[in-house]
Amino acid sequence: PKRTLLEGARAVPVPRIPVAGRRLEVLLLPVRGFAVAGGPFERTLSALSRQWSWRPGCLLRVLGVMAAEGAVVLSASDEGIADAALRLREGGLVAFPTETVYGLGANALNTQAVLKVFSTKGRPLTDPLIVHVASKSDALQVVDMEGEGRAVFDVLADKFWPGGLTVVARAQPHIPDTLSAGTGSVGVRVPAHPLALRLIREAGVPVAAPSANRFGHVSPTCAAHVMADLGASPIAVLDGDQAGVVQHTCRHGIESTVVKIDVEERELVLFRRGAISEASLRRALEVAGLSETFRVRVVQKHVPMDQSATPVAAETAVPASVVGQEAPGQLITHYAPDLPTYLATEDPEAETLARQDLEHTVVLDFGGSMVHLKPHTLGYQDLSPGGTCEEAARSLFASLRWTEEVEGADRVVIADVEQLAPQDEAALSLADRIFRAASGRRVRIQVRMA
Repeated sequence: PKRTLLEGARAVPVPRIPVAGRRLEVLLLPVRGFAVAGGPFERTLSALSRQWSWRPGCLLRVLGVMAAEGAVVLSASDEGIADAALRLREGGLVAFPTETVYGLGANALNTQAVLKVFSTKGRPLTDPLIVHVASKSDALQVVDMEGEGRAVFDVLADKFWPGGLTVVARAQPHIPDTLSAGTGSVGVRVPAHPLALRLIREAGVPVAAPSANRFGHVSPTCAAHVMADLGASPIAVLDGDQAGVVQHTCRHGIESTVVKIDVEERELVLFRRGAISEASLRRALEVAGLSETFRVRVVQKHVPMDQSATPVAAETAVPASVVGQEAPGQLITHYAPDLPTYLATEDPEAETLARQDLEHTVVLDFGGSMVHLKPHTLGYQDLSPGGTCEEAARSLFASLRWTEEVEGADRVVIADVEQLAPQDEAALSLADRIFRAASGRRVRIQVRMA
């Protein structure tokens, strides 16, 4: 039977191989962009071997997998994790699954490895990285939490780790400036995915990791997304989409929440909304009796993307003149598909989209709010037919990537979940991703129904 193998982002059919003679030899040519160790390519071969091995006089002889230069997919086995950990220790890059999105990891203590993360993604040095560790005690080797901020740190770490919360604080002296964009502060978190934790523990080093995609593009929530963006790069990808671990992979669907403990101002500054809601943070401080001591301040920051800052050469250091961002996720254009993207709005001052324009428009709906437009659109998906923001968050990035595959599409229009689900705690985090995917642009759809 036909099977498929990943080739970059595309599925390539594997043709039937006739078993006409007494001997069958199969020469495996490179799969463009990546080679596979213990992944779907290798599993397909094993299945073919089992299928044919019983036939009288038939011998299936694999002459070998010729590894194409590019990414290597590693299975979620003991051997795959050991391989990935070794690569990290030796200064290589490894993409790995977390409960939020896939990260592109490097040894956080190796400046050259960290710089390779920036160059591989095309990420500016002004955009800091988050350090992933395996425990609270390991986190204290990355950030300096002596003093009044320690009580807040303990509350957050004990309540939300392992999990989708990144805490920004003053970096320990041995942490490279490259991680912090020269700000002197660094973000740290303990991921909740079992593969991520095993990888970090086995590597024995803190792992700096932004999302494993090209800079500014839609974040990856499966290994295929990583391959589509970075498959031509010399990285390894730890496959978190296999049975036994897939239920943990990207179950939130959006990145971690980022907060900074500002001791001088006695504030917990919320820089990026994400997997942990603002309401949950406030409740944790209140229960601990710290809500009066440290107030929560939300930063609404939309930094324009500086195209002149990318790509970054691997040997580049952070210039002294560079003013870095205090936290990732501040750019006005982020998580964006390769199509002009807009938020749907009823604002009469917004740009208008007429009925004929829908013929080249892909709509991402929420709770069926725009289902009446479906017959007029080029493509339509509902992020959550039931209207729940957690479900929509899990499907958002995959749906945004799907829009790029709709042939003939000129634009994407996404439902405004903040207006449609104002009582949902997860709405603000989801709305932030949609707002940045659309670069803040809004459009009013003007369609007269018959």
